[in-house]
Amino acid sequence: MHYKNKYEHIVSFGCMCSCARFLQINGFRSTSSFFDWIDSNIEANIKIVRNNFADVLNRKYLAQKYPTAKNCITNTLYNVTFVHLFDAYKTFDEQYQDVKTKSDIYISRFKQMINESLLLVYYCRSVDEQNWIIKNQKEIKKFCSDFNVDVAFIFNKSIDNEFFDFKSFIIPVNNIHKPFGGAVSWPFEQTDEIVSWLSDKYDLNKKNQNIHFFESNDNNDKRNVLNFFRRFKREKLLL
Repeated sequence: MHYKNKYEHIVSFGCMCSCARFLQINGFRSTSSFFDWIDSNIEANIKIVRNNFADVLNRKYLAQKYPTAKNCITNTLYNVTFVHLFDAYKTFDEQYQDVKTKSDIYISRFKQMINESLLLVYYCRSVDEQNWIIKNQKEIKKFCSDFNVDVAFIFNKSIDNEFFDFKSFIIPVNNIHKPFGGAVSWPFEQTDEIVSWLSDKYDLNKKNQNIHFFESNDNNDKRNVLNFFRRFKREKLLL
């Protein structure tokens, strides 16, 4: 793999929201994209892109497989789960069209970024999937060639770099993300090497703008949560 000197876009390719969050905190994420907030695997993600995102929001393939996490809707065709698109406090029918519209925007953005120099970052938490990636490098290279994208990998388990042609990083195993109510470790630990490499591949001014935008929104979110609880407390006192 011959990586470009600079990329216009650096985007999460999965396998869950922790990767998108890591890129966001460190200034590499300038906009939301389709693979940011789904629980997935790289084989399925490659199929989705190759199939031009066909049927990703087709109602007949969507199922609520996790009774205790009603916001988690799984596409049974690709076996990927939408973790943050759906609202647990609304019925599926009430929100389906809005979710579909939002997803179409994310898909359109992803397709646009493919045409503008795109680096995908994939976080692999599973040893079995890590072995699949190593064994299927030719297929992944073909995907990169066909869509003019590059992929960098973040693993939890060491690999033999001599036999792995993609750029890869290792982070501690305690960063493994346990979805659907389990413990979440993010932002990733011990990632200075990753941030440094990505920074060399990205425009510094753009990175600083992304960080400023993220921090402003993050502070607004915290204020909104705090104000909500203040109002709730006042209302309870008035009762």
